[in-house]
Amino acid sequence: MITNFNIGLLGHVDSGKTTLARALSSVSSTAAFDKNPQSVERGITLDLGFSALVLDSPEDKKKKLQFTFVDCPGHASLIRTIIGGAQIIDLMLLVVDAQKGIQTQTAECLVIGELLGKKLLVVINKIDALAKEQREAKLEKLRNRLKKTLAGTAFGEQVPIYSVSALEGENIEQLRAGLSQSYYAPQRNTEAPLLMYVDHCFAIKGQGTVCTGTVIQGGVAVNDNVELPLLGERRKVKSIQRFRQPVERASTGDRIGLCVTQFNAKLMERGIVAEPGYLRPVYAVCVKLQGIRYYKQAIKSRSKLHISVGHDTVMANVTLFRDEAGAAELDLGKEYEYVEELLPADSMPSDGTFALLQFETPVLTTLGTTLIASKLDMDVHSNSCRLAFWGRIAWQTQSVNYDKELLPQLRVFKHKEKQGNVQRVVNAHEVIVQNLFKKDANRDMYVGKRVQLSTGETGHIERTFGQTAKVCIVLRNGLNPATLEQLKTERAKDLQMLRGAVSLLLLLSYVAQSLPVTVDCNELLMGQFMCPDPSKSHIDPKTQQLRGCTKENRARVWCIAANEINCTETSNSTFTREMPCKWTNGYHLDTTLLLSVFLGMFGVDRFYLGYPGIGLLKFCTLGGMFLGQLIDIVLIALQVVGPADGSAYVIPYYGAGINIVRSDNTTFRYCNQLYCMQQ
Repeated sequence: MITNFNIGLLGHVDSGKTTLARALSSVSSTAAFDKNPQSVERGITLDLGFSALVLDSPEDKKKKLQFTFVDCPGHASLIRTIIGGAQIIDLMLLVVDAQKGIQTQTAECLVIGELLGKKLLVVINKIDALAKEQREAKLEKLRNRLKKTLAGTAFGEQVPIYSVSALEGENIEQLRAGLSQSYYAPQRNTEAPLLMYVDHCFAIKGQGTVCTGTVIQGGVAVNDNVELPLLGERRKVKSIQRFRQPVERASTGDRIGLCVTQFNAKLMERGIVAEPGYLRPVYAVCVKLQGIRYYKQAIKSRSKLHISVGHDTVMANVTLFRDEAGAAELDLGKEYEYVEELLPADSMPSDGTFALLQFETPVLTTLGTTLIASKLDMDVHSNSCRLAFWGRIAWQTQSVNYDKELLPQLRVFKHKEKQGNVQRVVNAHEVIVQNLFKKDANRDMYVGKRVQLSTGETGHIERTFGQTAKVCIVLRNGLNPATLEQLKTERAKDLQMLRGAVSLLLLLSYVAQSLPVTVDCNELLMGQFMCPDPSKSHIDPKTQQLRGCTKENRARVWCIAANEINCTETSNSTFTREMPCKWTNGYHLDTTLLLSVFLGMFGVDRFYLGYPGIGLLKFCTLGGMFLGQLIDIVLIALQVVGPADGSAYVIPYYGAGINIVRSDNTTFRYCNQLYCMQQ
């Protein structure tokens, strides 16, 4: 029997995480050690990598213990992938460059591990880059700096620190022994419905589609039926492998490859496999806001932040509210105070502040799941922490029309201050007040709200009075004798009601102002939407054109409307729209040019493009005595001559392209001093 234990390698880019994973591992997966061609080309980790080390269990020598290493990318722009990887691990290895020490992404990874409650080991890598005569002194200095940093975190300064050279294998055995000592039996929720985070999908001809990932809860067995909620499809499990070893069943914590009946793997590079019917799209959630002390910007209501849940990162509108009593649990039966913004010093966990997050794109998640809010549009080269806050989902809605059906149940108020005058005294505990409201105001909604006299007595609005704007105020402790005497004089009009009806329900004030307007987004004007939505992958890397481009040179893509606009077709800010594209059918411009230059005299370029008649003519005349060949080279290079079926060339992508959407008297080109000379 093999027990699996997931270990994440996190740290700044170029700290040697992948080399360390290779040095520690004895088994590699299909996604290990930067096998992605783009990773090889760029020389950095771009996606999660997985490998394993199998040892004897320290608790029972008859059992095996498998350490699964999750190699997370370190580049700042890949923080979404880092967060996703950190949520599937049991132990975190924080890898630090021996020469550079703690860097920006090192700190962000430390924050992620701290808020997710992961156990920590620190590894100082690349010690071979330090001169031997100075190595120990420099390492001791770095260890002290690391201990000082860790002392201010939940991990404490007693975290084990190992110094290794992954490249030369120095001290790797000591690190493996340290991993064995740090092993603990993590709590596994094996009885819950199946939930598996998928990080890679690929098809195997004749067998099916393989989804590789980590089982977060529950279990799965061969011949089970599972659901792909992202696609809305169900599939049968044909086989299961754990690091190339066939198994009949897998449970929580296992890293597996799940082979199911065929589906298009390109439609789900990342996603979730779940028990049928368990997951449905979630449109909004509430969390108890847990501030991150390193985030130095204000968190504002009606702002947008990136929300990471599992492998998903989406945009969400943020609304802050606070329980005045500081309760830690959300209770929809209570009233909450609306919060305009939280300054960095105000966003600590004990604040009792909650956040309503309205997702622009629905997510698949469950109650109690940890999410992280961040501002990922900040400059990746800055030294500022981009992680704003985190929390566990305390409330969620799967209703598309939640803004009308459910949000009114969330009673959030703003403080308002109104002033009025005491018109007359009914008795020592009751007065009639005028001018507190306008004549056309709905006074009934203020019944029960607290008021205060300018002389200090407090009470509440008991009922409305008459047909005008008057109300009856009841004072629990009665009026002071001095106040009664004053009210009998002509100076009674000077006695004002302060802080009257301070509570105004969210339903009538804030929601009316902040909920997006719902319109037919196909009628939006230029500047009111962005198409295609940059957060979605619309470009086919093989053709450099929009996915699904038809022979009519049109493709339907997802677009996103401007702030405060929802679309009738989706009930959120996304909608679909047709956009122009160039239909391709496999004819490559570079291939055509090569054929024209080297074999054009024999007409091979024309045969390739589908013009056999012209190709035969060139073959019989040696390219028209080379003149026809030269003309074809020019015409193909200028794309005047294209494939015979009317398709466009497939052209390698080397940089940004420009499409003129519209140019008329109302369209101007503005010369920005950052990219053009001043005239």
